[in-house]
Amino acid sequence: MSMLLEKRAYVVNGGIYVLCPVCGVGMRGTVNNNKLFCVKVKCKFCHEKFILELEHRKYYRKKIMSIGQVFCASKGAFTAIVKDISAGGIRFKCTDCVQHLHIDETVRIQFQIDDKMHSVINVMVQICYKYTDDEFGAIFISEFSSSESMKKIGFWLR
Repeated sequence: MSMLLEKRAYVVNGGIYVLCPVCGVGMRGTVNNNKLFCVKVKCKFCHEKFILELEHRKYYRKKIMSIGQVFCASKGAFTAIVKDISAGGIRFKCTDCVQHLHIDETVRIQFQIDDKMHSVINVMVQICYKYTDDEFGAIFISEFSSSESMKKIGFWLR
């Protein structure tokens, strides 16, 4: 009996795109059931079967590696590495501010995206998740963020 490979796919607006872990061919599909988290899939090209773990997301998340600054009102500025961005939030790593950042805290983050103009993004976020000791997830607080920065993020995510 062979061991089935596992692959993760993100469900955004009911649609998924996944690469076969064996042959690398891309496949598109739809998921109509938000309660479905794991399915068995057969590649249409190489006919290999694998387990597809579905992660339901509200927004597409784009990877980035950008060095920026996290500004805490009472604690000063710290260096951060922005790891990914979606229309709803951001994930960043901040090794020198680990003991200073807490869930539900509001901070300002400034970083650069890799668009043609190398736009500087300046947004207010609320920390809502701590992935590891030095890695945080935060949601944008749109009423305090520059609408110009939010527009630039929107265009960049396309």
